[in-house]
Amino acid sequence: MKPFRTFVEVSQPASDYILRLNDKGNVALYEADGGSWQLEAIENIAEYFKQELEDEMNLGNIHVLR
Repeated sequence: MKPFRTFVEVSQPASDYILRLNDKGNVALYEADGGSWQLEAIENIAEYFKQELEDEMNLGNIHVLR
């Protein structure tokens, strides 16, 4: 699945999930990637900024840090 976790303009990182059912029939969805989506999201946001703000970066007005 690719839930919206960051800005909608940025490519969303996909994640693995576990679907669990308890003895009462309650359903729950749990993230199963250990949070690695966060690292991918940071990279995606940095790349987006680099593309969209290239002119300002070349002028030294903006710096993108990771």
